[in-house]
Amino acid sequence: MKPTATEVEKLVRQALQAWTGSVASSSVSAIPVASVAAIPAASPSADARELVLMDSVISTECLRGRTGGIASLRVPPRSILTPAVKDLCREKGIAIVRDSGADQSATHQAIPVPLSSQESSPSPGSRPQRLVMAGTSPWMSAIEKQLCPKQAKVLARSTDDAAALRSIQESLGHGHQAGILWVESAYATGWQAARIESLRPAVVTQWSDVTRALREVPLNLLVLPIHGWSIPAVCNAARTVFEHLKRTN
Repeated sequence: MKPTATEVEKLVRQALQAWTGSVASSSVSAIPVASVAAIPAASPSADARELVLMDSVISTECLRGRTGGIASLRVPPRSILTPAVKDLCREKGIAIVRDSGADQSATHQAIPVPLSSQESSPSPGSRPQRLVMAGTSPWMSAIEKQLCPKQAKVLARSTDDAAALRSIQESLGHGHQAGILWVESAYATGWQAARIESLRPAVVTQWSDVTRALREVPLNLLVLPIHGWSIPAVCNAARTVFEHLKRTN
């Protein structure tokens, strides 16, 4: 006969108690009391939709009468959750969070946020964008408005081509994978970039050559002349480079 969830939980608790040796025979009745004392109900910063338990073994007894309206269950990193607790949380859509011991005030706000929202708002310590753009074109601000922040980081307009090249070089040294320069003297800038060991530039004068350059050369810098490249064309080039980086990295 297949054991019920209650029987499985009982067997697991008995095995864990015998293994740890730290839970007395009366722990089943004592766990709810310890849980109530451990819940920071008086803390003004506690999330009303989060239940905090500090027990070493979390059973359904600890959750009895407390699951209504909560979105997450926070437990210590070494706490053991019985199978019945995991099933109950899964059925009720309660997220189980292992507390790493970090500052509670900083983590409470991050727990209920869906993963998609976290991705759209990267933390300051997250990985930089793959692509960075700089240039001397007066329309750099227009480029920034038309590109998704996830696709490229657009730097402020540089005073001259050399300054734009330096800003790209610095950005690539801080984690970005590739750059695009939109400058007045594209060939001179490309020649100067080729003398920098960390840069692999290619001067591209027309849209049809972008994919060809990416396919034939392991470049990390596209140099585009201001004359001959419109704002939509530059944005399309940036999107193409971004997608290329996603596929190859």
